[in-house]
Amino acid sequence: MADEMSADDVLSVVSSVIICSQVDIDEDDNEEDNDETSSLSSSSEEDSSDEESEMHTLYAMLMVNETRGETPQMEKLTDYVERVVPGYFRITFKEHFRVFPETFQIVLRLLRPALNATNARGRKQLSSEKQLMVTLWFMATPDSYRSVCVKFGVGKATALRAVRRVTYALHCLAPRFIKWPRGEEATRV
Repeated sequence: MADEMSADDVLSVVSSVIICSQVDIDEDDNEEDNDETSSLSSSSEEDSSDEESEMHTLYAMLMVNETRGETPQMEKLTDYVERVVPGYFRITFKEHFRVFPETFQIVLRLLRPALNATNARGRKQLSSEKQLMVTLWFMATPDSYRSVCVKFGVGKATALRAVRRVTYALHCLAPRFIKWPRGEEATRV
């Protein structure tokens, strides 16, 4: 598949070959003209100079157009959460996500309402489970966003949004579970 070229690719290659050959021909003609006679009129020199300049401009525009917007596609794993993670033993799950599967399910149950978008537009949102897994993996390992994205088969922006959403949901839940001492109890502690 990588060897096949689209019609646009073929057209671009043919155009660049024609333009390059035209630029080479014009340069060769100019060198021959300069060798044969040095009595060319100034207007014909300007014309050939203008044509050469136009050809160089066209070539530059073609090359810029050829490379514009190209971003290499990252290979992503698919179905990692659906196929691989369920096969983890409890200890393996804890090594990767820093919580036991039972604890993960409790946290997921608490966060699910906050993670399910009610005004989702565009592409389908990640499941609550995948958002929490991406966040825990990112927080529990020294992996970069890029490697986490590859592992979970999501884009960088999607992973960033998931981490922010889960972190904010945890922040909102914190007062339910973290009680700071007050008054007399605070002075004792």
